[in-house]
Amino acid sequence: MLRGMKKSTCFAVYLVATALVVIIALAWPSFPTRLISVHFADGRLEVNLNSDAEFSYAILADVPSSIDATALESLSLKPSKEGSIVLPAPEPANREYSIIVIKGKDWFELVRQPEAWLRAKFRFEQRGGYTVLGRRTINIDTESTYSPRPLVLSHTPRLQIGQVDSFPYPAIGIAVALLEFLWEKPVMQGPTTLSYREFVKQPLTEKLRAVQEGRFSVQCAGFRELFVHASTGIKGLKVRPVDAYGSDPQLPGLTSYSHAATEIWVEQLNKWVLFDPWNGIFVERDGIPVSANEMSTYGADQLSIVPVMESIPRFHVDAHGQTQKVDYDPKSLSLTSFTCVDAGCQPGYQLYFKIIRLRDVHL
Repeated sequence: MLRGMKKSTCFAVYLVATALVVIIALAWPSFPTRLISVHFADGRLEVNLNSDAEFSYAILADVPSSIDATALESLSLKPSKEGSIVLPAPEPANREYSIIVIKGKDWFELVRQPEAWLRAKFRFEQRGGYTVLGRRTINIDTESTYSPRPLVLSHTPRLQIGQVDSFPYPAIGIAVALLEFLWEKPVMQGPTTLSYREFVKQPLTEKLRAVQEGRFSVQCAGFRELFVHASTGIKGLKVRPVDAYGSDPQLPGLTSYSHAATEIWVEQLNKWVLFDPWNGIFVERDGIPVSANEMSTYGADQLSIVPVMESIPRFHVDAHGQTQKVDYDPKSLSLTSFTCVDAGCQPGYQLYFKIIRLRDVHL
């Protein structure tokens, strides 16, 4: 009898212990997968997640315009090797390409800008190239205490700029006239080749000369600075810089998609509205221009891109030292889809505006 009681007691204890384990397992918080860092090393990418190291990945031929559930299901996946992605050998010199990483229900895109591509396209040397964090469902750390510095400019220019009357708000018409004035000069595109700090300190006339002569090449930030500087001498046009980021701070080993734009003050609306000098656009909702912060407030189906120029001429120097002209069409820009042109790929426009920093201007 005593032996039977002992067996029953032991079995009861076992059941209670098992139940407790199940309850604890169910109650214990499950932490979502989070991307921590990515590092290039010897022809591979070392991916660091907050969970176990293994994942699956697929290397694509190029950067796809869109990624959806159907596209993910059709991928030919490879298992990672100790948390690493083996890159093509050699990497392509004529294009960027995407790598899709899948971990459980989460996924993210790494856009590779190979070392050989940067050299061939821009005569720019970067060992290992760049890896850019693209589209994703995975969590990342985005807390930042960074406070943007004011844009410090030297000398107020004096420009005689008219107004394009086809826009309903005078400030936008003046901004478009200034944009046409700046883009009618040859503008060299590409990674900066001189000190950016020294460039910003120059008077506007010297900045324009440096860009047109190819002594300083610009991307969105450099051209934005030209636009802001020129606006300080124009009556009826109040402009402030906007820095937009797909993620911030940048994760170790990764570049984030970022963009430099502006906001202009529209008196009739009593608000700042987004105006993008580099892409030659603004964005509206129901016919009303939106601010930079409103870019992440509304869905892409509620917003419309409004081009303010038919075509934008850009110039870059190729690997042979020859100047190549690229006519950029602002109408080609999409709110959600990647677009790839001769000078490279850019994400859907709305992806830039996950994090926004507004900057002051000091003269």
